[in-house]
Amino acid sequence: FIFSALKHSNDRSSSFDYFGDAYTTEHRISEENNARNYQGIIDEVNDGSWSRKISTEDNRYKEALVYNTRTLQDAGIPVVILNMPLHPLVSEHITDESRNNFFALLNATGATWYDYELSYPEEIYWYKDGHHLAPYTGALAFAPVMADLIIQEMS
Repeated sequence: FIFSALKHSNDRSSSFDYFGDAYTTEHRISEENNARNYQGIIDEVNDGSWSRKISTEDNRYKEALVYNTRTLQDAGIPVVILNMPLHPLVSEHITDESRNNFFALLNATGATWYDYELSYPEEIYWYKDGHHLAPYTGALAFAPVMADLIIQEMS
């Protein structure tokens, strides 16, 4: 991951060797078709499967996140949390209240966190659903960002 990200970080317009990578040409063609027809994302949004609600109430998942983060920090291990990219159609279905509750939870961990939720608005970056970046277009866009973040956090 890091090698690939660094390889492409200096040349953001470089073309990727589709034939030399593990995903095969068929996978690439499938991704290109998904970019043109992202009905799966629309279906996912409309069926309500991405209507995530985060309340202010404590639960074992929130407690586990805070506990694990603080345990790592107490051991001298830096923790960085990422709010990963979402397709804008999916993101629209997250209420401001849920988003604010989520950010409050991230703040409660004491960890550094970054919000990439709305970083990739265009259809070409998404794969079959609204919460996975496509292996080529999305990964080639996001990997250098992650490489830069890792370098920044390690400095």
